[in-house]
Amino acid sequence: MAEFSIKQGSLDAPPEKVFAVSLKEDGAKMMVAMRDDGFAFGGMKDAFPVFSQHVEEREVRFPDGSIAGRDLSGQLKSGERWRYVTFQAGDAAGYRPAPASDARLFDQVLGSACDAAQ
Repeated sequence: MAEFSIKQGSLDAPPEKVFAVSLKEDGAKMMVAMRDDGFAFGGMKDAFPVFSQHVEEREVRFPDGSIAGRDLSGQLKSGERWRYVTFQAGDAAGYRPAPASDARLFDQVLGSACDAAQ
């Protein structure tokens, strides 16, 4: 995890704790929260899909086949990628449009969270 730094922030209202996972080289950020309040993840589920040239959505499943969450990702015309993952417990994580090299690093983290549910 040498490429990342993690900072915790607190809010007055839920989700109360938010984590910013930053890439050390350029400061691109991925947000992780115990609950999606719409503030930290603004645009990820509404605006970015509309302005993307490619959008994918898949269900994240537990080993028994039940739904663990939802994984939504896309690519803008500029080539930048974004991703937003929510879990049934209310946890959410995602990153705003980022260059493909940054997105690949964030996708490794998000992919491991999705794989852990399976």
